[in-house]
Amino acid sequence: MNKLIELYCAICHHSEDSRIAEKMQHGSNNKSAQFTDVELMTAYLWGAQQGLLTRKSIYNFIRTYHLGEFQKLPSYQAFCRRLTRLAAAFAALAEVLFEQKLASSEPTHGYVLDSCPVMVSVGSRSNTAKTARNLCNLTRNPTKNLWYHGVKLHVFAQLRPHQLPIPCAVQISKASLCDLWAAKQIDLENLGEELRVLYVALTRAKEKLILTGTLKDAAEKLEFYRQQANLSKAADRPLSYLTREGASGYLDWILPAVLSYGDKYPVRIVEAAELVLDEVENQLEQNEDLTERIEEIEAADTQLVGQLKQRFLQRYPYQVDVLRKNKYSVSELKHRAMRERFEAEQEETVPAFLEEPVTPTIPLFIQRQGSVEQEAQNKAQDAGQEAESKAEQKIKSNTANCGALRGTAVHRVMECYDFASEKSAQEQMEAMEKEEKITADMRALVKEQTVADFVSSETGKRMALAQRGGALYREKPFVMGFTEEELENYGFGADSNTDSCENIYEKTDSDQEKEEQKKVRHEEDLTLIQGIIDVFWIEKDGIVLLDYKTDRVQQAKELIDRYETQLKLYADALERVFGARKLKVKEILIYSFSLEKLITL
Repeated sequence: MNKLIELYCAICHHSEDSRIAEKMQHGSNNKSAQFTDVELMTAYLWGAQQGLLTRKSIYNFIRTYHLGEFQKLPSYQAFCRRLTRLAAAFAALAEVLFEQKLASSEPTHGYVLDSCPVMVSVGSRSNTAKTARNLCNLTRNPTKNLWYHGVKLHVFAQLRPHQLPIPCAVQISKASLCDLWAAKQIDLENLGEELRVLYVALTRAKEKLILTGTLKDAAEKLEFYRQQANLSKAADRPLSYLTREGASGYLDWILPAVLSYGDKYPVRIVEAAELVLDEVENQLEQNEDLTERIEEIEAADTQLVGQLKQRFLQRYPYQVDVLRKNKYSVSELKHRAMRERFEAEQEETVPAFLEEPVTPTIPLFIQRQGSVEQEAQNKAQDAGQEAESKAEQKIKSNTANCGALRGTAVHRVMECYDFASEKSAQEQMEAMEKEEKITADMRALVKEQTVADFVSSETGKRMALAQRGGALYREKPFVMGFTEEELENYGFGADSNTDSCENIYEKTDSDQEKEEQKKVRHEEDLTLIQGIIDVFWIEKDGIVLLDYKTDRVQQAKELIDRYETQLKLYADALERVFGARKLKVKEILIYSFSLEKLITL
């Protein structure tokens, strides 16, 4: 997969080149195509790299083995149609890659040109062919002793000793034109492109243009260009074709043009050592100016300096409120309380149930495991071994997620359970599955006997009575606002919520300022607390709050330690909701499905 990623990144990088970007603008008739031109070129080139020769084989290869990486792969017809439209982009990409390879290659010894015919029509049909008349024409191929209607494809390559030539450029011409013409045309096009690049660079400067470069044998070349300028005696005349063609760099064009104006634009040779000395002098001058400025500041009016310091050192009085979170979930506060408790008890390790789950984001290219060869081997394995492997993976996955799934299943069953019904727990769970309120997997995780025992208990009877009277409420979400003082009663004040608050206070100049900032509170500012209450019901003398827990624990005290803060927040929220009816929470209960026991806080 690393090679595929490298190929994709390389095409993305080269697509920014103007020659390629211009050809890719019409790669799709849909301006908002989900499958981009870069992805299409990557898929095609990746298939070709695997040794596949046809579009059909490449498309089937991508669809079979890399559909995860190219999820928006179009149909085969659209794939071929867009490849045809991107033909010019592929040619431009090849040209850019050839130039890049050429620039990084070793010195060569000459060039070579080879051509091959591209026949559109042959034989008798070539005389009447009308395809691409502006480009194709009729000519004879002496090698095959055949007349054809078409074009010639010329490849211009650079020779290397004891190695294969490196292609430099590709040129298409009429079939009747000779190879030498194509070579000359390639040279002219390359020369014209370099001149256009230089023109753009010289004409885009807004105020000042600075060009930097180095020149080998600078003194000899300057003298040669001066002699040419003295002979021509024409400052406004363009450079000769021989001068432009023989240039090895932009300075070979710029210097003759500048020297043709005589002393109007002086030219001198600057050595590297001279540039270093100039930079050292500039640095020394800047340091002297800085020293003088510091002396001026130190000699300034002390009263003015004091006023400036007071203004610049002013602290925002409500910085604590800025850093404080505006919203918490009950679960988050529960984890914070447990962490603080364990830190106070100097626990060396944090319990596993306090660890926040981390879900890594993995790119699509990396999500796929194994190469094509490995997948082929997996397909060749015995069917029994493959089934056994899948079964083992399923068992491991179910074991890792069983705790969370069991909790979800239990809460869903108890939410849908009809306490007022005379049906058994088994019958009700079967009905839930039929009505698709729960799945078969969820039902398998919940012990029917445990549910039946809970329903038949005294607490279950109380819930049935409340349900008949319309006073049973299950899975009720709430969002309540708490003041700073109320949160501090639970151990969640602003100072404890924000780790960086103390650092803010330490930046102040005096202890008095620290205390004043800490006293700043807005009574109207509330911190929102959100949560979901499993179940509560209303009786004549108050509210009963119940929470289902599936944690695997040994003692009831463990559940109390874990969820005391959470349930107290639930109780506080309920008393606020029913404050107009003056109802209070009289009981806070936990039912442990692991211990099969009712726990009272």
